[in-house]
Amino acid sequence: MVLFAAGLGGGTSVTFDSQDFRRIVLEGTGSLVISKDSKKVEEINNVNDLKGLFTSALAANSLHDPIALQETDENGVTQFAKVHHVGLLGVLDKKLENMGSFFLDEAKNELIEKLPLSGTVFSGYLQDKHDFRVSAYTFYKVEALPQHLAKGLVKEYEEFVQKQKAVSYR
Repeated sequence: MVLFAAGLGGGTSVTFDSQDFRRIVLEGTGSLVISKDSKKVEEINNVNDLKGLFTSALAANSLHDPIALQETDENGVTQFAKVHHVGLLGVLDKKLENMGSFFLDEAKNELIEKLPLSGTVFSGYLQDKHDFRVSAYTFYKVEALPQHLAKGLVKEYEEFVQKQKAVSYR
């Protein structure tokens, strides 16, 4: 798996490693979100394009349906789902070796502004032969459920309450 290939090619001196991934997966409770977005090297022209790749990966979810990180109730009050540690890993083809690592700082700053984060952001990137592609991986754990599951549980609970009301006890 690409996560733990920090010894290959170039990249950041402090790379997102297996211990960081372990913290994301094991600390806190909730749903694990792992996502990836990828583009051809020719589509990346500057640091903003790389940052945007992480932003679009963050909005996706490779494991299950999307999870709403913020919701507004009927009274207009916005509530946020608690997000634990976040990991960002970039895999860049060698053709982009002139980009540096500034894109990671930019991506981290944008992520911190967008997410109700309660933990640390781990980040790193690898630079090696990558079929002339750039890939952005994001990992985090959030105290929320996928939207379809959350709606299903609410409906199931409402049905349970109706059944309990229909039962008469002595």
